Amino acid sequence: LDDITAMQDTFPGAPSTTGLNGRPLSVSALDSHGSSSSGGSSSDGSASDEHSEGEDLIEVAGGLHPRRRPIMRLLDRDASSFQSQGNFNVKHTNQSTVLLWSDIYHVIIHLPLWGLLLLFVMVYVVSFLLFAALWYSIPDSCHTGLETFVEAFYLSVETQMTIGYGVPDPGFRNCSQVLPVLLAQSLTGLVIDAMMIGVIFQHVSCANTRASTVIFSSTAVLQVIDGCVHMIFRVAEMQKQPLLQAVMQVYCVQHHSDDSMPGGVRVEVTAMQLKEPDTDMYNGVLFLGLPTMVVHKVDFSSPLAPSRPIPVGANQPPPTPSGGWSDYPSPQEVKEHLRQRPYLEVLVLLSGTEDATASSIEARHSYTLEDIVWN
Repeated sequence: LDDITAMQDTFPGAPSTTGLNGRPLSVSALDSHGSSSSGGSSSDGSASDEHSEGEDLIEVAGGLHPRRRPIMRLLDRDASSFQSQGNFNVKHTNQSTVLLWSDIYHVIIHLPLWGLLLLFVMVYVVSFLLFAALWYSIPDSCHTGLETFVEAFYLSVETQMTIGYGVPDPGFRNCSQVLPVLLAQSLTGLVIDAMMIGVIFQHVSCANTRASTVIFSSTAVLQVIDGCVHMIFRVAEMQKQPLLQAVMQVYCVQHHSDDSMPGGVRVEVTAMQLKEPDTDMYNGVLFLGLPTMVVHKVDFSSPLAPSRPIPVGANQPPPTPSGGWSDYPSPQEVKEHLRQRPYLEVLVLLSGTEDATASSIEARHSYTLEDIVWN
């Protein structure tokens, strides 16, 4: 019950959010200008430049949200309670316009609602103007009674929207020139109406906003369990009806210096194996009826750990623990490794099915070095 209460309060103090020496873990995360902040200070806490002067420390149990420095991150954390809106801060360049617009339906469906309404208003106006010109070109022998283009525009609106007919002779004296215009505009109006209703309904019923009701702990914790460091965070469902078959994928994104890559930076994306939920035993399916702990073991196969040390006299690290060699680094080794990272961000992707609409959704969250704390 205490866990549920804490989750409903959007994790104000869960878990303990102080790092070693009472400070958050990060000392080398990027600041708001994209440059590396001060780092590499010793573990005795003698360096005071790990946080700017006057910056608030994270409260342990006071229920206050931490004041974090704005940093460059791949996934936003701009939603309420420091959650994510699911937007990736990625700029796309060198796109093929032909390939992009070949999928015109999904380009339109992802427009904002005001953009969709504006688009269909423009489509209707263009349709009215086009058929107004066709009506105005019909000769007077058809007895349309049109003297100006404005009158032709009114007649075009009345025809397409079926809101009344104000012509002297609704039969147009059996004029054959009126039939194609009248039939084409009636069918065009039906097609535009059907498209507008279908597209707007699909946009409104999209389950993307449902992902905002899946909340994650504000910080992730590095906790030592049986001598091995574990990364732990929590996830909970705010709706009474949890997602069906919810599965989680976790990735670690890092930057490495590489002169052969554009900008001299190589981006590495590595999948992180989860200890809980166990993908072997439970197929990685989460039970969201209660707040759920997600655990990643930081062994030598983890992107959060340094490389396995090479024994003396060996050309490569041993594939399995032997001769007293451990299969996981010590907490101090993990700490020093993370201090040396210029950029590291853990992406969390939780996907599931919403039972009311049978729509698939994906909730997203991320933790940078500023969001990962010790113990």
